[in-house]
Amino acid sequence: MKGATEVAGSRAGVLHRWQERVRAWIPPALWGYALAIAGTACLCVTYVVSKIVVREIGSETFNVVWFAFGFLITMGYLLLSGQKEQARLKRQYWGQVALLGLVNAISMGAFFKAIELIDPVLVSFFFRLEIVTSVLAGVFLLGERLGARELGGMILAIVGAALITYASGQVVVTAFLLVVFSAAFYTCSWLVARSCMADGCSPTALAGFRALGTSLFLGLYVLATGRWHPPSLQAVLWMLGGAFFGPFLANSLNYRAIMHIGVARMSIIRNAQPLFLIPVAYLFLGTVPGLRQLAGGLVVLVGVLLVVSARLRAVQGASGP
Repeated sequence: MKGATEVAGSRAGVLHRWQERVRAWIPPALWGYALAIAGTACLCVTYVVSKIVVREIGSETFNVVWFAFGFLITMGYLLLSGQKEQARLKRQYWGQVALLGLVNAISMGAFFKAIELIDPVLVSFFFRLEIVTSVLAGVFLLGERLGARELGGMILAIVGAALITYASGQVVVTAFLLVVFSAAFYTCSWLVARSCMADGCSPTALAGFRALGTSLFLGLYVLATGRWHPPSLQAVLWMLGGAFFGPFLANSLNYRAIMHIGVARMSIIRNAQPLFLIPVAYLFLGTVPGLRQLAGGLVVLVGVLLVVSARLRAVQGASGP
């Protein structure tokens, strides 16, 4: 057993040294953009796998198992890569991580319920409105100024969302409201995560314990409401494979991307996610939004990119020459 552990540690050490050599040839900003693109692509798996599995067991059970797998995969990675110290959450982070798990549980509960109701591509377009909740949080909670470019982009994004929901039926409207609710709490979760990382918490460990907290809080909800549905072996395998890309890999990559290029730049890549998702959803689900819905989605993306570009310009201006 000891020999196997030593071999695994040796392999992990070789992989780490190889990664360091590759990164030495890549500028930090370019590496950050590469991480952001990879994380965004990985999140597409979350949308597709969740849509497949919630048809069988519902979004409530899916959330509990999905994030539990995300935690186990993350801890397995930390142990096998010789980062055992990060697998133990320091006492100073307990309160922040518990809050992160609770806020994320509320956000993801609403998010996956929306995916259960409608096409995941539409959910992805709707979730781009998270940038609107982020800007509003900055204005009302942090005292940030709201520029004309940001306001115009927010209005444009809302118009695009209205175009998607127009004449699409009550189910789409309900899903839209769930996503807006989810986005508001997701903004709060990012604020808590940034606070944890600023205090020195590892991005990978944070992604793992975030998943654990989310699974535990949603597990309590499922048990209290009697909404647990035992998953089949096929559903478990889908979630196990998908959780590697979603709660573990995507969040780890995104958190690391923030450390290299900042939140504003990472948001530009992350908010283009629907463009990654459309071909993936068609390949695995055989679904494509209607032309009006796609047009509305593109309007949302244009509005969001206006907001992100304005924030990026503000950051560059504040940093000076």
